[in-house]
Amino acid sequence: MKLDAIAEQPRAVEQLRRALDGGRVAHAYAFVGPAGSGRFTTALAFASELLGADATRHHPDLHVVMPTPPESNPKGARAIRIGAIRELERRASLRPALAGRRVLILDEAERMTDDAPQAFLKFLEEPPPATVVILILSRARAVPATVIS
Repeated sequence: MKLDAIAEQPRAVEQLRRALDGGRVAHAYAFVGPAGSGRFTTALAFASELLGADATRHHPDLHVVMPTPPESNPKGARAIRIGAIRELERRASLRPALAGRRVLILDEAERMTDDAPQAFLKFLEEPPPATVVILILSRARAVPATVIS
């Protein structure tokens, strides 16, 4: 999906389009809104624009982290655990495979476990070059303020 096809978020699309057209893409974005507001779809469309016309969710330079249950209890609470953040950091340290950059999406970032936001903050403070991180949140205050700033 193309960014311009996102009709539900005209202001957000306009801001993202300006960043793309002006070559001033930030290293991190927070897409905040309730479930069903198009946050994830918009994030994927933006990622597609960043990675190239044919980018899909299976693009080698796109990594999506979603909350998962613990391995020991498949019916347990879904969360983004420290291991997922460390894997994200590992992937970000690799050179892009096809595009000029990597895009990392954390869906439902408010579901990070207690130790994950601190590890993620360290990553955000010194992001690898050519990396764009998109946090998807239901509320801006759902993660520590230091992560959003």
